[in-house]
Amino acid sequence: MIKVSALLFALSLLVHAQLTINYVDPEGEGFKSMAMPRPEPTNPGTTLGEQRRLSAEAAVEVLRTHLQPAGPVEIQFSFADLNIATVAEATPGAFHTNDAVLPLRDTTYSGALANHIAQTDLSPNNPEVIIRVGNLLDLSMSLEPVETDGRPHLPSVLLHEILHGLGFRSNVTADGSYDTGFPNPFTRNMFFLGFEKNYPELTQSERALAAAGGDLTIFTGENTRRASTFQTADGPQTVLVRPQESSVLLFEGLPALFGPSPFTNPLLGRLVMYDDGEDPVMDGCTDPTAASA
Repeated sequence: MIKVSALLFALSLLVHAQLTINYVDPEGEGFKSMAMPRPEPTNPGTTLGEQRRLSAEAAVEVLRTHLQPAGPVEIQFSFADLNIATVAEATPGAFHTNDAVLPLRDTTYSGALANHIAQTDLSPNNPEVIIRVGNLLDLSMSLEPVETDGRPHLPSVLLHEILHGLGFRSNVTADGSYDTGFPNPFTRNMFFLGFEKNYPELTQSERALAAAGGDLTIFTGENTRRASTFQTADGPQTVLVRPQESSVLLFEGLPALFGPSPFTNPLLGRLVMYDDGEDPVMDGCTDPTAASA
């Protein structure tokens, strides 16, 4: 009989093996920079590149704690010249539609989700998540939640963007079309209160209007419905996000993409999870319909 401790150790090795990191910057640049860094009391990196890599590894470690992917997830990191308003951006490294192993037809799955369902690597020549960080901003690389004086907190930014790359993203564009030709599983659970329809039931012109409709779009996934009455009894008008038992304020803003099911009676609240697309300084997402986690 396998001891529980040995089994847990084996499972932890599996999760670490499935979630891997690849830094693809040229030598001496980006995540491989040898420049002297600003001192960060909680980040022991001795070069700018090492501080950045430790920030990325801290973000991935959060996922390792909470996710058990059944297929490989390679996360590719680099720095790039992005728009000054964009801290970072993410995209799945592969997409899969109508593969025999996938349960929903005419639905575009991210590579990571498709691998998880298939329990194998369906695109072995591609990373599952591609993250690019902007070169133009001064970033906080503290490995603990701290006041950042307005500087974007790199571990938080990267965790947010990795979730986009895993598939937590709307794929509706500004003109109402789907950026991959079909809705993804996330978009299939988006519901527009203005027309009282899920996004795939809307016409393209209706989706374009819905995409500009702010917090009239809510998320109606099964787990969200289950959690909504517990988390949002009074429907907050402002969202405050703090670490547990801490006075440090990480985010403050308006509820946006996520919300409780509109099918509950009464509708007990507006919010389950906070889409901080209202605050691109914190996470680099400037369009809450095109890039929301």
